[in-house]
Amino acid sequence: MNDYNKGLTAAKFAALHRINKSTLLYYDEIGLFSPAIKKPNGYRYYTYRQSSRLEMILTFRELGMSIEEIRDYMNAPSNEALLEVLHEKILETNVAISRLKEIKNLLVARQKQVKNLMHLDLSQIQLVQCPEEYLLVSPYDEAGNPDGEALSAIEHARRFHTHRMFNHAFGTIMNREAFESGTFDRYDSYFTKVENPSRALALRRQNKDRSGFFIKPAGTYMRAFCVGSWDKLPETYRKMADYAGKHHLTFSGRAFEEGVNEMAVRTWEDYVTQITVQVEIN
Repeated sequence: MNDYNKGLTAAKFAALHRINKSTLLYYDEIGLFSPAIKKPNGYRYYTYRQSSRLEMILTFRELGMSIEEIRDYMNAPSNEALLEVLHEKILETNVAISRLKEIKNLLVARQKQVKNLMHLDLSQIQLVQCPEEYLLVSPYDEAGNPDGEALSAIEHARRFHTHRMFNHAFGTIMNREAFESGTFDRYDSYFTKVENPSRALALRRQNKDRSGFFIKPAGTYMRAFCVGSWDKLPETYRKMADYAGKHHLTFSGRAFEEGVNEMAVRTWEDYVTQITVQVEIN
C-alpha cells in the first residue's frame, strides 16, 4: 500500500494533527470530515492524503468560521469563494487587532495610574496641568435615591463602556454652584473618558445620542483625593475651598470625581476618589 494511502487509526491521525480524537469523531458524525476507510467491523482509518483537507478545516475553525460556513465552502471550493473568505477574515482580523490595541492602551493607562497612585501623598492638595479631554455624559438621575443612582450609573456604563472595569475613566460631574453652596449630592451627570473626539463621536452615533458629548477644557486644575467612603467627600471639598482661599484661587469650572483604585480595594475605607476642579489665579 502506498504510504499516502496507509490507514491510520483515529487516535494516531488525531495525534498527528495535535487534536483530540473526539474532534475527529464529531466531524465524522456531522458529515464534515469522515475517515477514508470504514471496515465492516467498525474500525475506521484515515490516510495521509486527508491531512490537507483536515488542516484546512482546522484553519477555518481557528479563523472563527462556523461549521456550516466551513461545510458550504468545502462543498463548493473555488478561487472566488476562497478570496471571499480571505477578504472577510482580513477585515475581521483588522477589527480584532484594533480592539486588542485599544485594550492594551487601557491596560497600560491603568498600570500607569496605579503606579502613580502608589507614590502620591493622598493628603496633599495640588495644582496640576490637565490636557483637553473628551467625555461622553449621561444625566445623573434620582439624586438621593441609592437604587435610582445605581441604575442610572449602570445604564451609563451599558451605553458607553466596552471593556468593563478596564474601560476608560468613569466618574461624575458636579456643577460649580453645587459644591460652592455645599450641595454635595447634586451631580449633573456621569462621564466616560475617551481618547479622542472621533472615538467619542463614534460611540455617540452608536448609541444614537446627539447631546451627550462634553469637552473638558485644558488648563490649571486643583486636585485632591478623598480616601474612604463617599460620605467623606464634603470634607474634601471644604479643604479645597480653604486651599483656594489661602492661595488666592477662584473655582472656574465643574468638579470631576473619579474613582481611581476600585479594582484594588478591600474595604470602603481604602477607596480613593480623585477630585479635579479648574481654577484661576486671582
